[in-house]
Amino acid sequence: MFLLNILEISNLRNLFYVGIFSLFQLFGCKTDLAKDNVATNSFDAKEKTYVFSNLTFNALSQSARDLVIPWESFSQLMEEAQSLHGETTEGLRSKIPTLVSISDSLMVKIPDTLNTRQIQSRLLVCKTRLQLLDQELNKSRPDTTQIQTALNEFQQAINTVIIQLNQHLIKSSIDKQRSADEKKELEKQKQFLDSVYKAELTNTLSKKQKQ
Repeated sequence: MFLLNILEISNLRNLFYVGIFSLFQLFGCKTDLAKDNVATNSFDAKEKTYVFSNLTFNALSQSARDLVIPWESFSQLMEEAQSLHGETTEGLRSKIPTLVSISDSLMVKIPDTLNTRQIQSRLLVCKTRLQLLDQELNKSRPDTTQIQTALNEFQQAINTVIIQLNQHLIKSSIDKQRSADEKKELEKQKQFLDSVYKAELTNTLSKKQKQ
C-alpha cells in the first residue's frame, strides 16, 4: 500500500512536470509565431507597392491651366503627386515630406485671381491628407492597408482642388459675361434716353421757330 502511494505521488509529479514543459513549449511556439508575423508584416510593408485607385487625376480646364502657370507650387504638387503611383513604402516615406512642404507653400502663394475661401479650404484638406499619410508611413509598424487608404484620400483631395479651380473659372466667366451683358443693356438704355431727349429738344425748338 505504501509503495502504491509512492508510485501515485511520483506519477502526479511527472504529470506536473510534463504539463509545465508543455506550457513552456506552447508559449514558445506562440512567441515564435508572433515574431514570424511581425517579420512577415515588416517585409510586406517594405516590399508593398501602392497605386492610385484612379490612374489619372482630374484635368484642369484650359483657362484654369493658364491661371496656374505662374503658380509654381501647384505645378510642383501635381508633378510630385503623380510620381507616387507605384511607389514602395520607403519610396513614399522619402517623397511625402517634400509634398508636405509644397502644400505649405501652396497655402501662402495662392494667386489673387484664385484666392477664395472655397479654394483655400480644399487646399487645407489636401495638406491634412498629406500629413495623415506621412504619420501612417512613419509608424513603427506601418499598416499597408491604411497607407493605401490614405494615398487614395490624398488623390481625392487633389481632384477636389482641381474641380474647385475649374468651377471658380466657370463662375468667373459667367460673372464677367453677366457684367458685360448688363453694361450693354445700360448702354442701350442710355442711347434710347439720349435719342428721346434729342427728339424732345428738336420738337421744342421747332415749336419755338414756328411761333
